[in-house]
Formats: sequence, structure tokens, C-alpha cells
Amino acid sequence: MDSITKTLSKIEYLHISILGFGLAALSTSLAQIILPIRILDIAPDQLRNTYLGILTFSGMSVAMLTQPVVGYLSDRTR
Repeated sequence: MDSITKTLSKIEYLHISILGFGLAALSTSLAQIILPIRILDIAPDQLRNTYLGILTFSGMSVAMLTQPVVGYLSDRTR
């Protein structure tokens, strides 16, 4: 298997950093702003925090399971 490596320029590192910042801002806004507001519309008053915890935990669980699988598949398809 041939390994081709490319050295990234400073502008390419800047582009990657900007993309990472945007993705972090999106995920943070989803978890900290959007989900609690949506829970207010859906959950009964007594269970709002419980629903938010379950929703957050299930999202983290899905991420915890899918990231290694996608990483493995990515490494195998080079």
C-alpha cells in the first residue's frame, strides 16, 4: 500500500481551524441553547430536567459508539 503524504500550508491549517471552530460553535449552541428551549415545549414541568438529561445522555452515547466505528471504516478504506 502506497502512502502519500502532503505537507499542509499555513492557510490550510487556518481553514481547518476555522472549520473546527464552526463545528464546535454549532454543537455548543445545540446543547446549551436549542435543546433546553425545545424541552420547554415538549416536557411537562416536573420532568424537564430529566428529559434534558436523557436526551443529552442518548446523544453522547450515540456519538461514543459511532465515532470509533467510523474511524475504523475510514482507516480501512484508504
